[in-house]
Amino acid sequence: SLPSDAAWSGDPRYTVSVSSLVTPSKARKAFDKGEQEERKGRLQAAYDHFKEAVATYPRYALAWLELGRLQVTQSSFVDAQQSFRQAVTSDSSLTSAYVDFALVAVRQQNWQAAVEMTDTLVQRFPDSSAIYWFLNSAAYYNLGKMKEAQSSVTRALRLDPHHQLPQVEYLYGLILGDKKDYKSATEHISNYLRLVPSSKDSVPAREVLAVYQQRAQTAEEEQH
Repeated sequence: SLPSDAAWSGDPRYTVSVSSLVTPSKARKAFDKGEQEERKGRLQAAYDHFKEAVATYPRYALAWLELGRLQVTQSSFVDAQQSFRQAVTSDSSLTSAYVDFALVAVRQQNWQAAVEMTDTLVQRFPDSSAIYWFLNSAAYYNLGKMKEAQSSVTRALRLDPHHQLPQVEYLYGLILGDKKDYKSATEHISNYLRLVPSSKDSVPAREVLAVYQQRAQTAEEEQH
């Protein structure tokens, strides 16, 4: 399963939407009002303004993105995915929409949808963020495709030299454990527990680590 700490509110690299640069004034005003209402905590009013913005200008990628995020808060996950898909269709460079779509797919355990969206993301922006490769790897892992999962998690690890995303180590350990490379698996899960010893996943991680340590020891004894 996906480590539960992996809950980001969008992409760390904010990308200005190309489509927003040619937005009609009426749609832009509706969007601005939506942002104002959202800051005040008036989410229904914000929702209505974002809906008005995309109705006025259907290619308004940022408005689709914000609409999708509000739909997530309402647990309208199917609608949210449609909004995020509209956002990337309108502006394929809007990385936040790819990530938010993937996070909704992960929450729904729709791993195939998560794979499809993150495949596009890592192909378009291969060196941008470890998060992209981590989500891609997690989706493949949950589909049981370990070759693809390992390939992506190693890219994530390479893009995260300072371990700002410690879940990468945990996921790598799980993938290696599934491949019966228990010695390497224990190293990565130990790294994860050292980085975030009190995380929500620390208890199951310690349980998995104990199992892998035992299996690694057994395998070593059998070799001798």
